[in-house]
Amino acid sequence: MITLQRLTMTVHNQPGALARVTELFSRNGYNIDRIHAGMVGSPAISRMRIDTSIGEEHLQRIMSQLTALADVIQVVSTQRKRISLTGIQFRAQTSFWFIAFSLFIAILGANLPTPLYALYRMKWNLSPVIMTLLFASYALVVIPTIVIVGQISDRWGRKSLLVPAVFCSFTASFLFMFAEGIGELLAARVLQGLSVGMFSGIAVSALMAFLPREKLGKAAVVLAIATTSANAAAPLVGGGLGQYAPAPLVLSFAIHAALALLCLFGIAFFVPETHNPSLLKSPLLKLQVPKEMRGIFFHCSTATFLAWTILGLLLSVIPSYMNDIVGRSNLLLSGGMVSLVLGMSALSQLLLRKLPTRRAAQIGCIAMLLGLAAVVAMLVTKSLILLVLMSCLIGIGHGPLYSGSLLVLNAHTPDRSRTSVMSLFYAVSYMGLSIPILGLGFVARGVGLTPAIYGFAAVMVVLIVVHLVRGERKR
Repeated sequence: MITLQRLTMTVHNQPGALARVTELFSRNGYNIDRIHAGMVGSPAISRMRIDTSIGEEHLQRIMSQLTALADVIQVVSTQRKRISLTGIQFRAQTSFWFIAFSLFIAILGANLPTPLYALYRMKWNLSPVIMTLLFASYALVVIPTIVIVGQISDRWGRKSLLVPAVFCSFTASFLFMFAEGIGELLAARVLQGLSVGMFSGIAVSALMAFLPREKLGKAAVVLAIATTSANAAAPLVGGGLGQYAPAPLVLSFAIHAALALLCLFGIAFFVPETHNPSLLKSPLLKLQVPKEMRGIFFHCSTATFLAWTILGLLLSVIPSYMNDIVGRSNLLLSGGMVSLVLGMSALSQLLLRKLPTRRAAQIGCIAMLLGLAAVVAMLVTKSLILLVLMSCLIGIGHGPLYSGSLLVLNAHTPDRSRTSVMSLFYAVSYMGLSIPILGLGFVARGVGLTPAIYGFAAVMVVLIVVHLVRGERKR
């Protein structure tokens, strides 16, 4: 049996005392259900009350370890109630899968509109600038959200951020369902960016809180599966319902809103808080790259920026203008193209993972160059076969460039700077997905879409060649 114990501790009121106590619980694999701390009498002495679910056979061990801490003066335990271990495991498993499913639904919702933008463009006669702005606004919101949420989750608690993350996803679909103009669409995309950004910042740590120590790797696997499957499924679902179902601009978002509402209810009422908000008001982390690794960071961030920029062309502009580009306007075809490029990216990461990182990156660059050549050829011939070939090549190129850059950067980053460096890396990735595509929209407004894509492809070819040559010189 598991007992709910209240440990009352008298501690020296020193900076870091609370952090050292909670770290001891984490190191031993015990969750803290509730914590309260405050001064008693003297400003030099504080009292902590910690409620924790713990087996009776482990209670004395944790108490002896707490007593051994230099900050702790005295520890007293009080049994609150006995809890069934089966009940705890069931609740942990239910919470784990509720969070994983909610992540899937949030990413699904963010990608549902991709094949449907063509309908919005025709309905309201939207310009290329507006179309690219719709796509880019999502990524521009994700960037600061990921950077900030990972830090404030320790202060606010992770459930306190999961609930608004799901609510933003639900509200975004609600706005899409009843959109009467570009204002509602932009607001919905901003909310989707907030939702995915919040999930990206805390999903892994929230999932890990409901796993035993020997299964912590399961969190990363489930996160990868949920993200990949949602990215691949959403364009097919949105495109299929948009093409063949009634109310094409309502039905897919209504289904998603219903699923998001289910997730919201589950997290709000069945998922406990996974982290006790810190009582220490530490400042937010200053993001910077250590001087000794700025060259590596520049090289890796350049590669991922180019990879996401070229992928953004296929995720934003081409699906919305499919009829103009290849003379076909089938929304399922648009969704299938997006799913194909994302699927090929995942497949290339899997197939090339055993190659040396430099060799895989070279293959990625060559595939990107061939993909850009296929873009130009497709615009000239309006060939559906070249559209499929282009999607495959760009997906194959994106995979090793992105994952290889992430692998190299992670291997060279010191632990003290990992949060800062990786946050900046993800920010650069999303900037590649948004800012150049937004620029493409403005250029297309002046010279036309096809010449703008020609110019875009030419610039990308030059940048990839420069990146390859510079990489060989620095190797």
